[in-house]
Amino acid sequence: SDILTSQFPYFEDPIDLVNAVISVLATPEEVTNVSLNFANDKNSASEVQAYAKISGNSWTYYVKQLSVSIGRNTESAVGPANVDLVDIDLGPAKVVSRAHAAINYNLSTRVWELVVSGRNGAKVDGNRVGINEPTALHSGAIVDIGSTQMMFILPDLTPTIAPPVLAQLAPRLGPPHKKTANSMRSGMMKGNHYNPLLMKGFQLFAKGNAAANTSSIDQDLSRDESKDTKPPYSYATMITQSILSNPEGALSLSEIYEWISSRYAFYRHSKTGWQNSIRHNLSLNKAFEKVPRKPNEPGKGMKWQISDSYKEEFLNKLEDGSLSKARRGSSVSRQLQLHLSNHNHLPGEKK
Repeated sequence: SDILTSQFPYFEDPIDLVNAVISVLATPEEVTNVSLNFANDKNSASEVQAYAKISGNSWTYYVKQLSVSIGRNTESAVGPANVDLVDIDLGPAKVVSRAHAAINYNLSTRVWELVVSGRNGAKVDGNRVGINEPTALHSGAIVDIGSTQMMFILPDLTPTIAPPVLAQLAPRLGPPHKKTANSMRSGMMKGNHYNPLLMKGFQLFAKGNAAANTSSIDQDLSRDESKDTKPPYSYATMITQSILSNPEGALSLSEIYEWISSRYAFYRHSKTGWQNSIRHNLSLNKAFEKVPRKPNEPGKGMKWQISDSYKEEFLNKLEDGSLSKARRGSSVSRQLQLHLSNHNHLPGEKK
């Protein structure tokens, strides 16, 4: 981000530069349906729960599922009975195929990817991508399909704009007038120009609704029909989720297995020995520790909790602000943050 602002010193904040780039992204001569359906003036400036967002010159699409289809809806396919409508409709121009591309979350590599099937192809950061060859998308990647450019943005990573793309757009990025800069900072830009609120106003989980959002996604993954869909969570994340679900913040190994099985159909039906991976994670990850059961508590064996030293370190980093400087910490600390944002305390603590 320092490189960005040094190349364009009149942008005091990298976020301002990102929004300026979005405001000059290419658009085709014919107005696209996506620019009408998801126009910025239709989007609320309040926080939105989304995995990511895709921003065009004057529109924003919030990614709320693990796969987003891009293409062209035909006029005859608009009826309510049709279930094959694409999410991002770049029509009516026929240079875009009906099912042109998709942006998918790769559950194995945990990376968002663009897969193109349309005959006229696509570009990412100015480079043409192969047909049916998954191309990883970083936060700030600019996708070009049918003369429509759009930026892919993740909520917890500052967008990085490729230098060749910046060089291409530089002539259109002239210095903003002071009045414009002040308007940007106050979020009062009019028309279809860049608005910092559209950049800053979305998170992976909106404050106060974290539990509701995770449960709505996970409810789908708990159904038997989702048995082939691997949850987009690491073992450490799922262990932390299970432990935090208990008011005392401690579960036995069998209770952790049971929680994961009931929450995620993939593991309920899996024969791959995922329990061994859970056991190894508990033993090797310093974030977890064994604790004895309380006196007179039924059952046998020790329980597992988030270690006191890890929680203390997490709370210290949260207090001094250093936690947010490293991609919001590990998968364990991220779950602790989500729990705190919703409940204002951790399990086992006094409210």
